[in-house]
Order: sequence, then C-alpha cells, then structure tokens
Amino acid sequence: MSVYVRLRVSSEAFVIPVEHVLEVAEFGEVTAVPRTRPEILGVRNVHGQILPVVDLALLLGIPSTAPPGRLLVAEEGVRRAGFAIEEVSGVGELGDPTAETVSDLLAGAIFGDGDLIGVIDVPRIFSLLQGSGALPGARVAQEVGAPQDAGAPQGVRQ
Repeated sequence: MSVYVRLRVSSEAFVIPVEHVLEVAEFGEVTAVPRTRPEILGVRNVHGQILPVVDLALLLGIPSTAPPGRLLVAEEGVRRAGFAIEEVSGVGELGDPTAETVSDLLAGAIFGDGDLIGVIDVPRIFSLLQGSGALPGARVAQEVGAPQDAGAPQGVRQ
C-alpha cells in the first residue's frame, strides 16, 4: 500500500504519490511565457519561487472540461512545477498500480472506489519537460540554422 493524493484532471481521476506533492493552492495568477511548449501555461510565484505551471490535462491528452481551479505543486529531486488541476479529493492509501495504461506518463492504474484511477509518473513528466527545455536546468533548444553571436552564451540569441 502506498499513500496518494487523489485529484481530478478534467473529468478523470488520477493520483500522485504523496512524496511528490509539496502543497495544493488556489490556481492564482499565472504569467504567460512566450515560445514555450503548449502544455506550459506560464509561471507563477509560489512562496518566492518562480515555478512553471503545467496544464496537466493537455499534457495527458485529456480534453479540458473546465478551467483549472487548483495548483498542485509537485517535486522530484530538485525539480519543481505547478500542475494545473480541477480539484483534490483527498489523501489516502491505495494498492500499487495493477492495470497497464497506454500513456507513457502514467505508472499504471489502480481500481478504487469503482473507478479506474491513473497513477501519474511524476519523474517521467519532469524528465519530459526538462528534456524539452520547459523546466529550469534544461538545455535551451536552438532553432536549426539560427545564427549565433560568438560572444553570446550558448543557447542565447541576441
């Protein structure tokens, strides 16, 4: 048995292992950042730290049914981000994932409360976002054929 935070993304039920959850807050004001992945809604200041805000529904390929109402702040190692979700419905113990899923971003699924509940694979999500340059610490992607100034740091165009 593991402890999970239960949440809703659009109309679907998911859980995140509690060890990856720092807090759940009001969605608040998010500042858009130009030229980011579509899943990145922008950034938000949470307790003095600027965090990327990820549209979890879009990332998981789920049609959005309502604007996000909550921000779930997740971490994996030194990486942190806010996940835009509809709501958190509780915290509790569930068995380990027993059902397979088609999504690479899920660690599997659990049958609970009459629902099939997806288990979000936080390390895999962070690796995907960091590899694409969407999270701090990632290499900045360069446009193919874009000229660079020899004096500029790599990945920065002037």
